Amino acid sequence: MEEINKLEKPHQEFLSNYALNKITCFTGSKNKGAWAYYDLGPRKKQALICLHGLAGSCSVFYKQALYLSSFGYRVICAQYPAFWEISKFKRIFQTFLKELGLDRVHLFGVGLGGFLCMKYLEKNPKQVDSVFLCNSFLSTKFFNKINTYGKSIAWVPEFWLKRKLLKTFPTENLLFGIADAVDFMVEIVNNLTFEELASRFSILGENLSVKSIDFDPNKVTVITTMDRCLCPRKTRLQVASMFPNCKNAQIKFGGEFPHLANYDDINLHLMVHLRNQNWDISRNKRLQFTNTIKKKDPKIEIKKNKVEKKKKSMLEKKSKSSSESGSGSDSDSGSDSGSDSGSEDESQSKSESGSESESGSTSESGSGSESTPITKNNNNSFVDQDLFVSDNSNKTQQKPNDN
Repeated sequence: MEEINKLEKPHQEFLSNYALNKITCFTGSKNKGAWAYYDLGPRKKQALICLHGLAGSCSVFYKQALYLSSFGYRVICAQYPAFWEISKFKRIFQTFLKELGLDRVHLFGVGLGGFLCMKYLEKNPKQVDSVFLCNSFLSTKFFNKINTYGKSIAWVPEFWLKRKLLKTFPTENLLFGIADAVDFMVEIVNNLTFEELASRFSILGENLSVKSIDFDPNKVTVITTMDRCLCPRKTRLQVASMFPNCKNAQIKFGGEFPHLANYDDINLHLMVHLRNQNWDISRNKRLQFTNTIKKKDPKIEIKKNKVEKKKKSMLEKKSKSSSESGSGSDSDSGSDSGSDSGSEDESQSKSESGSESESGSTSESGSGSESTPITKNNNNSFVDQDLFVSDNSNKTQQKPNDN
């Protein structure tokens, strides 16, 4: 039996239910690129933008997008285009925000995405409401051991870059959640293009660093994992020193991809971070938004249909049992009266026996009168008995003629 990855099926459902949007922009003098993103939640001016790391795409944040959007938050999972200089990221990101109609945003970055968030925060602190950093770093010197090509990486074959990146993934003694996350990210790396990989390698290959940021530390949350990661733990812990008195949390496990391997803890910290920034949605709005999502969810509709079918089947069984019990009582009354007509329908046997013996019918009814113009059928419908009397008389007259 092959082991099934728990992240693949919900990821495929996410891709099939939500549309992938793209915004083109100029990454250089003549080069064009495109932002790919998923936009979940109500379309408001306040939004959380998620930026991935070295190995990633816009769909790797689907766990956070589904969780936070269910509470009424707007979440935008973005994949930045290929750019070869860090100075161009500012212009690319500003065009992305203008196309979305956003003036101020909340940022969530993992690894390289967190480094890009801090570089943008250096020059544009007024356009950022808050920052949530996970396994990020302040300088790229640690990556020089991996990227030994320098600027000549643009001429390296694509398969060699992917092989170089996949070697950095852990392979031994992995927890169940981390193993699923690594297998999931291997498929995403194989779907990346050469330009996307080469541009990310070239940015990390340069000696870049975050110098100083004039930003309120109460609006910053820093999360680091305590297990193995591509970036050393010492360099990750230095991020909290850049923002004194910021909210700092450590997670026991998560590895290189804590937003996938330990998404429950990351979602909880994100929720607390957003509420601390006065972005709390009232309970009524949450319920309204969750109800709209439940109506659109096809799984919930299928469950409702199954429940309705079960209810209908139960009602049909009850009606059949009640009809059978009613027919049994009618047969008992017919046997007591002594009418042996031999007809198939019990209603006709009762009516025929009542028409042949008027005295028997009058004794059963207890009225004492000879004529009973109206009788009640088994189907609770009143029928004129004279019609049956005339029909039976015709039948008795036709019998000797047939003989």
